[in-house]
Amino acid sequence: MATSAKKFHRITADMAVAEVIAATKENLSILGGDASDLFASKLPTGHRMRRAIRSSILPNAPHLGACKFGEIVTGRDENTFAVTQLFIANFDGDINTTAGGANLYKPRSQDFDQMFFGLHLVLGRDGILLGFNQKLGNKGVAFKTKDITTALYNVASVSTGLSMEVLQARAAANRTLAR
Repeated sequence: MATSAKKFHRITADMAVAEVIAATKENLSILGGDASDLFASKLPTGHRMRRAIRSSILPNAPHLGACKFGEIVTGRDENTFAVTQLFIANFDGDINTTAGGANLYKPRSQDFDQMFFGLHLVLGRDGILLGFNQKLGNKGVAFKTKDITTALYNVASVSTGLSMEVLQARAAANRTLAR
């Protein structure tokens, strides 16, 4: 998301940890806001993604973190909501949902990178995380990719209920009509 970088707060080696944390969270919020706007503008009519911006840093790497940029309610009952939350991170790494949220992210390096991912969550009526829906996706991970097009198709599928194949066929038909 090159357009986001123009708005970022600069992080320098002489900054205090608190300053790095504040700048990283602000930069991630910018990145998340831009991702939300971009995805919403590309999703099919009738999608259910709503904007939800919340950034967080990795405890042992204050220059790395993730930002939730959207969420889709996929089910509900009298006590809980099933939600798929959408994220962009400024690192590449692995996601582990089996520990219930502790040590969720494991970066592959301390270098900046980018990945998109979605998590299937179960929330209480008060919005408190009850856990990951381990039955969906890969142990609660809806998708994880560095490719924005792949991320967009995954978000479109969850937010419309249409399969990836149907979405790709529609996109191909639209490209043919545009010629």
